[in-house]
Amino acid sequence: LKGLSVSTAEGLDTEEIYGNYYLNNNGSWAKKIIWGASKRFNFDISLSSIRQSMFSNKPFKGKYHDIGKLFFRGGGKAILLSQENGDLVTSAARVSAGRLRGIGWLFAELINTYNINDNLSLNVNPKSSFSGIASPAAIGTSLNWQIIEGISLIPEYNFALKKSSDNWTIAIRYSKLKNITFDIFTTNSLNFIDTGQLMRSANNSYGFNVGYTF
Repeated sequence: LKGLSVSTAEGLDTEEIYGNYYLNNNGSWAKKIIWGASKRFNFDISLSSIRQSMFSNKPFKGKYHDIGKLFFRGGGKAILLSQENGDLVTSAARVSAGRLRGIGWLFAELINTYNINDNLSLNVNPKSSFSGIASPAAIGTSLNWQIIEGISLIPEYNFALKKSSDNWTIAIRYSKLKNITFDIFTTNSLNFIDTGQLMRSANNSYGFNVGYTF
């Protein structure tokens, strides 16, 4: 919930709803809603539009997305381990599915969050996508560091493993408002939704992200 291109493992409480919206300077945007079916399982849906080109990546060049076309995805996350319950880390498995350009894309990740203390957490997430074109894979890493109360620095890096591209995101988060967070970010990730996390944009971008819980 707390990440941009790298997810965090914590889940929502039962019946809790989280939503976020991001927009960058190229006009790319995404809207995501997550519903806590229980403390152990969350459902999510997202709607997005990518308005920038991909950095040269032969398996996907000209095959992944149409500029500006809407796409829809649905998924679910199961919480497997929890630090709150005495486990070493909080771990979750998430799977989502959707279609772009008439091709089905299945995305899966194992999300691992370790809370070092109240102000610092670390994420290491193996992730992969599967389609008829190719199956890219990467490891997402990030820190969530609360520098002062209500102000956090979030650096993220997705390390390419196969048929993907290294990419990074740096965000500053303001969280002093009740149930609302506001991020400003710069990134060269193609998109923050699922398979887009495994790809690099042709150009860096900057933008904002608003998250809210109710």
